[in-house]
Amino acid sequence: MKLVELIKEHWLTVVDIYREGIETRNATFRTEVPDWKTWNSLCHKYSRFVAINEAKEIVGWCALAPVSKRIEYRGIAEVSVYIRLSATGKNIGSLLMENLISSSEENNIWSLYSSMFPENIGSVKLH
Repeated sequence: MKLVELIKEHWLTVVDIYREGIETRNATFRTEVPDWKTWNSLCHKYSRFVAINEAKEIVGWCALAPVSKRIEYRGIAEVSVYIRLSATGKNIGSLLMENLISSSEENNIWSLYSSMFPENIGSVKLH
């Protein structure tokens, strides 16, 4: 498994994985995947990664988003981790999360925030 920075060229595959999460109805309150421009504007420009398997397929992604525009909250970020449903249970979430945590610390994030549905057992275990 290889982790690389999430860039615009990955977006079409990231959208598919994001949509899978939305369709489970236990990964997010969102009902639609935003377009690249919107998503890119809502997330930090750092701490965005995709997981690429041995077959060179993107099987997961993660990113951080600010929780507030207020300066007092500049070191707090919301975590997003999404794994392709067919790739769950293979430690991909843990790899992404470990990388995300390291990257967040390098970028002066002192607290990570996440909310999740209790039915999303994988997310609960990961966090």
